Amino acid sequence: MKKKLLAWAVTASLLTGGIAGTAAEAMQSDETPMFCSIRAMGGQNRNYFVSDVFWGDYGNNLQYKNRFAGWVNANYGSMGGQYASYCWYGDDEDAAYSKRDRVIHEERSSGNNVIMTNWGA
Repeated sequence: MKKKLLAWAVTASLLTGGIAGTAAEAMQSDETPMFCSIRAMGGQNRNYFVSDVFWGDYGNNLQYKNRFAGWVNANYGSMGGQYASYCWYGDDEDAAYSKRDRVIHEERSSGNNVIMTNWGA
């Protein structure tokens, strides 16, 4: 009986993407390391806000973008509705932090004022 259950479990695992799963499956769970950012677009404002890395569901990234934008507006003052928000994910926590560090470096190199926040969903 145990052998049949084990064989069934292995077959089910292979049919659903293997034990490790795929990046697409990871993006659809609450276990995806992510971060969000917002670029203020109004006038001379060169602020670029970056969240901390948090665990979330990348399939709901619009929800995280909106929540982060609301939080930034409440804590740093209104951006006047002129902003662009983004959320990214990494395959693991280290990859998410590395990607966030690259984004921060690119924004600073472009002359933007990067503001690190401790926001996490």
